[in-house]
This record gives sequence, C-alpha cells and structure tokens, in this order.
Amino acid sequence: KSTRWLFAALLCLLLIVAGAAFVLGAPVPFSDLWSADAGRQSTAQLIFLVNRAPRIVAGLLVGASLAVAGAALQGIFHNPLAEPYLLGISAGGALGATVAAALRLPNFVLAGQSFDAGAALAFLGALGAAFVVYQLGQSGQSEYSPAPGAGSGRLLLTGIALCAFLTALMALVISLSGRIELAEQSTFCLLQISDVTVAVTR
Repeated sequence: KSTRWLFAALLCLLLIVAGAAFVLGAPVPFSDLWSADAGRQSTAQLIFLVNRAPRIVAGLLVGASLAVAGAALQGIFHNPLAEPYLLGISAGGALGATVAAALRLPNFVLAGQSFDAGAALAFLGALGAAFVVYQLGQSGQSEYSPAPGAGSGRLLLTGIALCAFLTALMALVISLSGRIELAEQSTFCLLQISDVTVAVTR
C-alpha cells in the first residue's frame, strides 16, 4: 500500500513540475491562447503549443527512457551501481558521435529512411562499449552470471578503465581534427531538445 501512495505522490509531483514548466516564465500570459486578438493568440500558440509542449513531452520521454535503460543495465549486469557513465557506455557513444563529426560524415539512407551518421555511430559505440565491459567483466568467472563480490568489483573496475580509455580516444580525435568545438558538440548533442517543435494548424 505504501508503494502505491509513493507512486501516486511521484506522479502528482511530475504533473505539477510539467505544468509549471508549461505555464510559468513565458513572456505572454497563458490566457492569450484564447485571446480575441489574432496576433496575441498566434504568439501564445508559438510559445506554448509549438515550442514548450513538445519539448516538455520530449524531456519526459527521454527521462523515462533513461530510467528504463538504467534499470535494464542493473538487471543485466546484476549490479545496483551499474549505469551508463560508470560502465563507459556513455563514453563509447560520445566517441562515436565525435568521430562522425570529425569526419563530417553525411546522412545515409537505409530502407528508404534517412539516418544521421552521428547518431548511428553513437549507438554503435555505446553498444560496443557495453559488449566489451560485459565480456571483460565476465572473464575468469566460473558461471555466466557474475557472482556477488569479486565479480561486481571486476565489472565496475572494467567500466571505469574503459571509460577513461574511450574519453582519452575522444580527446585525441578532437585534437587531431583541429576543431575544438567538437568537445561541446559531443557532450551536448544527445541532450538537446530545443529543436523539438510541432506544427499548429488552424
């Protein structure tokens, strides 16, 4: 029963925060969405419906996806401390995105759909890092599932070492490319939701 109350409280808190982010801090009042003035209504629609609403939804979906990914990693690696940064998975994704940006790789078409090369290499880099950490963390184990204690410690140490190695490689790629702005791009490109918008039709 206490778990239900906690879930309900967290859900209410989430709705309150999302509502506050949607309404507060805008240069125009929320009531302008129903204004008789076409200019004021158009401005309010641009701010609240075109810009704010989709970005809030995108932020909620990204946060939920990260939570699910973290829970999945903890279940797969049998370690409550497992998370993308500690295991080097985020560093692998950042390295892939940095390589794509340094080489200025164009988008590619697969099955009639256009895909961003940076996102594709970031996904492959993160997947490869997860595979390497899991395989190295299992080395020397008598069973497939890591045993508590030494196995968990080996897994975490492997992730930390791989994270440092991939971060060093990313710094090397940035240095060799001669484009220092790649450091900022590789850090924030996957966290940016400011380009999320929707079209409002009348």
